[in-house]
Amino acid sequence: MEQNYEGGFHIERMKSRIPWDMPQAHSHNYHEIYYLLSGSRRYFIGHSIYYVEAGDLVVIPKGSLHRTTQRSCGNYERYVVYFSDEFAAPLAAMLGAEEMQRFLQLGCIRLPQQYRSSVQKLFEAMEQEREKEDGCAKMSKMCALGSLFSFVLRHGVGVRKDSAEKLDKIQAVARFISENFSREITLGEAARMACMEVTYFSKQFKKWTGFGFLEYLTQVRMQQAQELLRNSELSVGEI
Repeated sequence: MEQNYEGGFHIERMKSRIPWDMPQAHSHNYHEIYYLLSGSRRYFIGHSIYYVEAGDLVVIPKGSLHRTTQRSCGNYERYVVYFSDEFAAPLAAMLGAEEMQRFLQLGCIRLPQQYRSSVQKLFEAMEQEREKEDGCAKMSKMCALGSLFSFVLRHGVGVRKDSAEKLDKIQAVARFISENFSREITLGEAARMACMEVTYFSKQFKKWTGFGFLEYLTQVRMQQAQELLRNSELSVGEI
């Protein structure tokens, strides 16, 4: 999923009338903000799993492997904002590198009920500027995005990653894969790490992460290969 949004910014609002799972995990070279207006979803980012409810906001830094899947059969509606480092550079300069990095590493946060309408208005303001081509459009989008950064950093409450004995073991395996992708890792080894029988582990991994064990391992390796292609001098053969 690599797109070059003109001007380094894009916003979209979508309402799903049917249950939907993202076909496969992916990463991209721009940052993403996901704001759920209604419904509930399961979000897998890197090796962490979150249950996302209406009013929750998810921050996905560029290069992070992620996937969203259904949690219930009901409809859901969400905003997604994509922005590049270049677009957000003036905001990062004002906010400061440390605070900007803190925002990008928030994961999933919950906004208190009394602040949700204000946050939604910021998304609506960015959406209204989407089709405008005058000289003020970029500044208006940037101001709304900057206000969103400040609002979330001030009022957002961290959503605890789902914790249950089985889920903790699945997340531990996902973390191990993301940190040891260059070595041979078999399904049997992963199942032993989780203290589960192979078939049962395979089903649980799929249930909680949204994709199969081999699919996840392959996606992690592909993600790292893409990063090396972009940012190293290694040849394609070496990578």
